[in-house]
This record gives sequence, structure tokens and C-alpha cells, in this order.
Amino acid sequence: MNADDVFFPYLLKLYGDYLADMEFSAEDGQERGPQVFVEWLKVSFEPPLEEDEEDEEDEEDFEERTPEGDALFILSSFLNADPSGSWIQEFWSSMMIIQRGTPRYPVAELHISYLLRWSDDRLFSFVCVLPPHMLKPKGVLSDYLVTKIGGISASQFHDMIAERPLDLLHDMQQIKITKDDIEEVLRRAVLSVKDEPDVAKRESLQHAIHLMRSLTLPPLPPDAEIAARQTLTGNKFEEGNWRVFPSTDGDQSGTFDGK
Repeated sequence: MNADDVFFPYLLKLYGDYLADMEFSAEDGQERGPQVFVEWLKVSFEPPLEEDEEDEEDEEDFEERTPEGDALFILSSFLNADPSGSWIQEFWSSMMIIQRGTPRYPVAELHISYLLRWSDDRLFSFVCVLPPHMLKPKGVLSDYLVTKIGGISASQFHDMIAERPLDLLHDMQQIKITKDDIEEVLRRAVLSVKDEPDVAKRESLQHAIHLMRSLTLPPLPPDAEIAARQTLTGNKFEEGNWRVFPSTDGDQSGTFDGK
């Protein structure tokens, strides 16, 4: 049984009942938080039969199980095992996201990429793509579906690594691409774009180069860099060796060497 297919839709239905019963708007429900919803659940739903009562039923009842009955059993198990309600945290974020409905600006395409680079410059890319012709009807991608697809891609990447060790993936890659090669390609692109006479076109091409850089040589976000330094060296930022590839069109690489 897939909890996403059975329990989550049932939980959403109960959440809708909760909003209606309490006369809350979606904003009210989010503001009051998950604990109020859990307290409402404790007094508003009917638990399934106790185990000894179920034993009196014949085997046909097992075959006649319904998704709603399974979901009700899961909910009862959660409430009994964790009266504090911390279990709802696993679902709350998705429940709030799905309340947003259809975005005003339809997403036309979705790419999710994972890139592995080995020390000998062999590369492996794992890409999840939803092209425009597969996104029908227009605007079908909601906030919830985007996060759902992101989770699926992460699960698929995990399964791929589980089936193919990193050493095997390395040996399967025959092509080497150095960062210097990528830098050279981007530098040549920058130079060629400078000769474009149309200002609007030139700016568009420069934005395209910027995007290519962010995908192939992504910079370490400043906050992440600070957090990484603190994790590895405490507050002694002068210690450590940091290589950063910013996405500017000026100096294409920077080095922090505190030693």
C-alpha cells in the first residue's frame, strides 16, 4: 500500500472537513498550525474496530478492504502511537502547499539535474525532464506537483546509485570535461556576444551565458559558504582552502586560501 496514494488524499479530505467545521479559511488553517488540526482529529473521527472484533470477521472481509478503511487505520495508528501529534509534521508542509491551487503563471517546462564530477574530470549527469508537449493541459504544474516531481527525481537518483555503485558509474563514462574547458567555452561565448549590434539581443544572449554558467559551474551561495566554513573550522574563517566559481562575467573564478 502506498501511503501517498491512500493516506495523504484521505488526510486532505479530513483537513477540508476541519476547515468547514471550524469555519476557517485556508489562511486561518495555516496560521493556527498543525496541532489544532490534530486536536480536532482526536475528537472528530471514528476509529476502526478493535483487533479482537476484527478477528470475528471471516476472511472475505480482508478482501473487501477499502482505501478509506486503510487510511482510517493508519490515522488511528498515528494518533494512538503519538498523541503529541508530531507525526503530522511529515505531511503538513505538503498539505499547505497543495492549498495554493493553480499558479497564475503556468510553468512551461521542468528540468531537474544531478551532476557527478570525479577527480579525473569524468562526468555523469542524471536528468529528469518534463518538456512542454508533455505538460497538458496548460498550467497543470502546481506548486505541489513540482515538489512531488522533485521528490520522485531524488528517489530515482537514489535507486540508480543503489543499483550502480559510483565506481561502476565512473568506469562507464568515457568522456572527460575539465572545468577549464567549460571556462574556455564560456569565455569564447562572452567574446562572441560582444559583437552583437542589437542591444536587446545582446542582453538576451548574455543572460543565456549566465544561465549556462550557473548550471555547469554553479557558485556556492554566500550563506552556504559561511555555514560550511563554520562547520569545518568553527569561527576561524582564516583557516581552510576554498575554491569558488562565481557566475559573473568578470573574474570567472576566485580562491580563498586562509593558510
